[in-house]
Amino acid sequence: MGVSNDGKWFLYLKNKRVHAYNFESGKSSVIDGGMSFINTTDDFTYETGVWGVAGWSRDGRSILSALSRNDGRTELALVSADDGAIRVIRELEADVRHASLSPDGGTVVYDAPQRAGAAARDLFIARVDGSDERLLVAHPAGDFAPVWTPDGERVLFASDRSGAVDLWNVDASDPTPGEPTLVHRGLGRMWLLGLTDGGTYYYQAVVGTVEVYGAPILADGRLGPRVPLGSSYSGSNISSAWSPDGREVAYASRRGLLGFDRRSTTLVIRNGDTGTERELVPALNGFLVRSWSPDGRRILVGGTDFAGRAGSYPQSLWTACPTSRRAPTSSGWSGRSTAGR
Repeated sequence: MGVSNDGKWFLYLKNKRVHAYNFESGKSSVIDGGMSFINTTDDFTYETGVWGVAGWSRDGRSILSALSRNDGRTELALVSADDGAIRVIRELEADVRHASLSPDGGTVVYDAPQRAGAAARDLFIARVDGSDERLLVAHPAGDFAPVWTPDGERVLFASDRSGAVDLWNVDASDPTPGEPTLVHRGLGRMWLLGLTDGGTYYYQAVVGTVEVYGAPILADGRLGPRVPLGSSYSGSNISSAWSPDGREVAYASRRGLLGFDRRSTTLVIRNGDTGTERELVPALNGFLVRSWSPDGRRILVGGTDFAGRAGSYPQSLWTACPTSRRAPTSSGWSGRSTAGR
């Protein structure tokens, strides 16, 4: 969505600032207005795409964006491509991963967590002046990636309400819309790219696998056959570290529908002797395992919190929960997770 509908503008990220390049004048200007898009905390020294850009207005003068202020607040806003002026639509307590501006430019639909700290999302709709906000789609499952149809009457969205990620649509013109209807099965894990005026739906499929393996060191110093350490979510486990005593290994298991969304990654601690596992879901958008504390009671992970702040977060293992897979019989674990500096 970096190119505007009229073909005059292109957005890119460089050196933590968002730039708009005008094809006619050949000039670029910084337009982020002192705010940050989702990935502006990453120090890219080259031009790259901007996460958090939901799309352009039809006249090519405004960009619908999910923005994060330095104080941690998240705002859904229209950003002027001419001078970077920001017109706030809604101030939200949680981050928006996808949003779409209606063809007439008067209404926005977006996904947001169902409640504070929740991972699953619902769909909301509001006027661009911030009025008439209402819940469009609510379901215990996750609903995300909404986009308007070209006629401005309906909204397409992804949902795992059937047990897999499928494409659904709902009537957005009625203040009391009926039940969504199924459009297409089997999208899988994905990232929405957009919907053309001709009705073609584009999305980026999340494919490929990663895995954590273990292998014995043989008497002659060679490595023996490798075996995967994870007992579940094969192909989604990454970033491991052994405990100081060499008995346990910790790794990150990516399980969320949306990559790097809140609580999308689980910290798994596997005992190499017994095969039992403990799990912890930190209050983070995603993370990688860094190291254990010397006493083996904490694990340091590197990731971002719900406000998009990157950092290192120690995780106390006293808050990890044993899973049903060969779980220990002791009850010295609670179901609460922690995340902190």
